[in-house]
Amino acid sequence: MKDKKQIEKENEYFSKKVIEDEMQRTLSFELEHKSFRMWYILNMVIMLIVYFVFTFDRISVSASAVASEHVKSPSMTPAMQVIIMLFYGAMLFSLSLYNYRAASMGVLDAFASKYQKGITEKNEVVKGEQHPDTKMRLVSVTSVVLPATALGGSISDKCHIVFFLVWTVLAFAYEVFTIFCLRKNMNVIEKMTADEEAENNDDD
Repeated sequence: MKDKKQIEKENEYFSKKVIEDEMQRTLSFELEHKSFRMWYILNMVIMLIVYFVFTFDRISVSASAVASEHVKSPSMTPAMQVIIMLFYGAMLFSLSLYNYRAASMGVLDAFASKYQKGITEKNEVVKGEQHPDTKMRLVSVTSVVLPATALGGSISDKCHIVFFLVWTVLAFAYEVFTIFCLRKNMNVIEKMTADEEAENNDDD
């Protein structure tokens, strides 16, 4: 059994607002960033599974139509497609919000885009400690290319085409916005560096 003092101490702790020091904020930011990145990757894995489900679904429906049998209905209903896309859209919205806010402070480390920190606009590797995140670049490219390749279905598969079209548009929009945020981040860092140099010159 907890004594009265211990209970009072816990109640006081949980009722107070947590005040973090600089080190705690840094560690918290790193953990949040890793969790966000894991969320992004897991969502991409889920979308990959959905892609294959849709692909085999389309083959099954087309095969039944060619065989002049009773045409099968897609196993994944429009309602399920909407739910999946809402989850995917919520993820991209959250990451975009993070990217913009982090870029505004000059601390952005993006989750996707081949224009990641470490790659120049000419697609050349930056020398030194910064290196391109090859794995995330691969995930990023796949997230756009995968749904785009599925848009060549027949007109009868309208529900499939709409799903893949929305997926492609959202993924492409996120990539473009990420590039914008990375450039914003670069401008903020350059401004901060220029301000620091100006302050140092004034002190001298």
